[in-house]
Amino acid sequence: MSTEEQLQIALMQIAELRDMNARLERQIDPDREKFMREMYEKEVRRTEDYYKKMLEDMREEHALALKTMEKNLSESYSSQLKELKEMIAALHLALNGSKNREKLSRGKRFGRHSEKIDAIVNKETDSDDREDEKDRFDGSGTSGTASSDMPVDNPRLDERKKEDDQKAFIAKLQKKFRKMYPDAKVEVRVDYGKRHDYTENTIVHPLSEYFTLKEGEYFVTRNGQIDISRIKVIIMHPARIEEHIYETATVRSADRADYRTSSILNLDHPVPGCTFGTDMLSYALLEKYCYNVPFDQIVVKLRHLGFRISKSTLGDILHRAIEWLRERMSETWSKAIRLAKYWMMDETPLLVGIIDNTTGEKSYRKKYMWVVRANVMKLVWFVYENGSRGLKAIESYLKDYVGFFTTDGYVVYKVLSGKDIMEGPRRSSCLVHIRRVFIEALGEDQERAMWFIEEIGKLFAIEYHCKKMGMTADERYIERLRKGSTADIMAGIEERLLMYQGLEYAGCGELMTKALKYALAEWQDMKHVLENGNVELSNNLAEQMCKHIKMNLKTASNIGSESSALDNAFMFSLIESCKLNGLSPEKYIRFLLDKLKGSDEQMDKTTLLPCYCSL
Repeated sequence: MSTEEQLQIALMQIAELRDMNARLERQIDPDREKFMREMYEKEVRRTEDYYKKMLEDMREEHALALKTMEKNLSESYSSQLKELKEMIAALHLALNGSKNREKLSRGKRFGRHSEKIDAIVNKETDSDDREDEKDRFDGSGTSGTASSDMPVDNPRLDERKKEDDQKAFIAKLQKKFRKMYPDAKVEVRVDYGKRHDYTENTIVHPLSEYFTLKEGEYFVTRNGQIDISRIKVIIMHPARIEEHIYETATVRSADRADYRTSSILNLDHPVPGCTFGTDMLSYALLEKYCYNVPFDQIVVKLRHLGFRISKSTLGDILHRAIEWLRERMSETWSKAIRLAKYWMMDETPLLVGIIDNTTGEKSYRKKYMWVVRANVMKLVWFVYENGSRGLKAIESYLKDYVGFFTTDGYVVYKVLSGKDIMEGPRRSSCLVHIRRVFIEALGEDQERAMWFIEEIGKLFAIEYHCKKMGMTADERYIERLRKGSTADIMAGIEERLLMYQGLEYAGCGELMTKALKYALAEWQDMKHVLENGNVELSNNLAEQMCKHIKMNLKTASNIGSESSALDNAFMFSLIESCKLNGLSPEKYIRFLLDKLKGSDEQMDKTTLLPCYCSL
């Protein structure tokens, strides 16, 4: 083939390529290309703003760490300085004691004979100028042989010098560690005291309580004081269960009505018709509902303590007591939690024994219990409405509620969520549930899924920073709206979701499409975190409370009846609320039984809630 023919073929191929390129250019949507370019540029700017914000946050955390370290060093210095002062005081006390002993032992050296010798040595006459002699002996005067350059024992100067040395040492150490670890939190420990009380009932036995020196004996001293060390012994007094039986009778007289002798007894009967006293009742309730011990194991433990009772009797007594508490506290508890302006909600399944009205036989069916957690108020309320998971079960709580609440994507929550604060509650989505669907899509489309997972990770990193800096709800709200912070990142995620929706999820697999649609459906409610600093990104804390129910059911297998389910809901509310407020559940149950004993219906029980009492 000649060169000319080859050239013609090449020109034809070039023409075909140009024609193909022209067709492709005609197929490209200029608006879509412009949209993609603008979205990419926005994403670049958002990423830059986010990392600039992260740098600012790191500087704030570093400044806080330095401030904390300086505070720790200052406290350490104060503690060490106090110890040095005490040591110096002890040394001065010992020194004064030794001087007094030396003075007593050398009493004869300063008699008339020594004064004469001193006068001869100093070439002075044998005069009795006692003031001059005293002046020279003290070293406090300027006459005679007293030297002005002799060292003077001044405790204040010594103490000041030690303080200056201590300050210089701490400053040098602080400077050294700042150079070695510029980004680390450095704490210098100077207090190595080993005394630490493990219990609230610490009893200290002084040396004089059990030991007396015999003739000729003395204690070893250090710095003028007895060198004392300590021996710690932890003693557990085993529980002892007592059964008191009182004989009673009826008293009759002509001038008054009959009465029982038991009326004058101040019996420890917190719950009418319940033979258990306060201690016994609180012990059994905690074993079952706090430590998840099944009834048959509680019976065994009580038997080992010398108390014999059947499983059915124990269950009857405890449920009678819980029902008594529930009837007196449920309304107050439910009203109080409605006052909170932010909730976290979830529901969990459980098996409940239901008796068939026709056959009379019991069968275990799947029922649901709801949990409402008020973070700011620090109150928890479990709801059991005939075990239903439907709209009516939770409608009474949400229809009149004005505030925010965080949940998963269950449709009942969405139905009850208002669009405006005047219409009712405003639901916030759970970001963990949104992230979960992208994690499920990782195996199908790693690149797309990882983009969303990383962006969601940035949102949680900002929340961690807010928590680490100890921000209030208002401060966290402002932080979320800062440039490069939560609001900008969420806008970028929403823009990407809308882009995939506009492309009709082209190129996305089944799992990825499902994840994108779920996130897009939840995103409008997710943006409520930008309206209130109390609103959390997820409802994980509410879900974790449901684990308590699962642990209890794991040991007990199921709940015997619907009345028992109501009792369980109340006890879980009590235990979890105590945990949220840092209260001892045992102390709170004792407190509640004591306050409710003999109370009337008019009593205001709001102050008895765990969030309002301090024990």
